Amino acid sequence: MDTKTKSIVGMVCGIVSIVLVFIPYARLISLAVAVVAIIFGAMGMKEMSGNGMAIAGLVCGIVGAVFGLIGTICGICDIVGCIAVNQMRSTLDSAIANNGEEIEKWANDFGNAFGEALNEAMKS
Repeated sequence: MDTKTKSIVGMVCGIVSIVLVFIPYARLISLAVAVVAIIFGAMGMKEMSGNGMAIAGLVCGIVGAVFGLIGTICGICDIVGCIAVNQMRSTLDSAIANNGEEIEKWANDFGNAFGEALNEAMKS
């Protein structure tokens, strides 16, 4: 593969990785495409310095990788948050079904845990 082809592949993959960042559930694919863009952009620059397409591929690949990583982390946090909310909802639903006795217990436990955490934070 010649240098110009490597530069074009790097640039196209870099642009595609940036576009994929904005599509939900495609951020992991964006990371993979960004890595390909970085590799081909670096190979194009190594073989022929000053090649604009190789530089564009490298820069777009890095931008796509950073945005893809941030998006993936945000997606993971979103999933964890949804799981926590569902768990809290099921706990409160079962508490309401038991005439509110568990709500009072849960509120007391939460208040105690919050108070302990606040005391620990104030000590440090």
